[in-house]
Amino acid sequence: MKNKYIKLINKHQNQMNDFPKFFAFDEEQFKEGKEKLKVNSNTELLRIAGSGFIRKSDKDTYSKLIIKQDKELTENLRNDNFLYEGFRYELSNHEYCINHDYEETLSCFGLRYEKLTDRQKGILEKATENYLEAVQEWKLKLKNKIPEKLFSLGRFANKRDITFL
Repeated sequence: MKNKYIKLINKHQNQMNDFPKFFAFDEEQFKEGKEKLKVNSNTELLRIAGSGFIRKSDKDTYSKLIIKQDKELTENLRNDNFLYEGFRYELSNHEYCINHDYEETLSCFGLRYEKLTDRQKGILEKATENYLEAVQEWKLKLKNKIPEKLFSLGRFANKRDITFL
């Protein structure tokens, strides 16, 4: 995998997936989660984000993992190519072509547009430009692949009427 950003977020996701925890949204899931972590009392648990729970005894390990992951991301964001790949991926992931809003993309990096450096803004602009060009190319390919018989069936008056593309 060439994209170092995707490689890092996959690594971080795998580390989180492997960490002993559970998520519970009702009493049955809570009971099953306690069994999974082999705890008897609710006092042995610590609540984390998203209705998640870990053992209190794992608190320091969990905290260290989060700090380590944050440090790895922060260090990698100093690399222009990594930042470009990350912006480009997250622009697509958060459908910038529809909402034209950077907020969700930047939140993945703990950034806000007002606080970006000139370097970061330049990289974001390049990633945005390349992403939107790729979207346009995809739209043209898709538009050209729609079978002509759809038009003859009256689904569309002509290919120009496919405005959602």
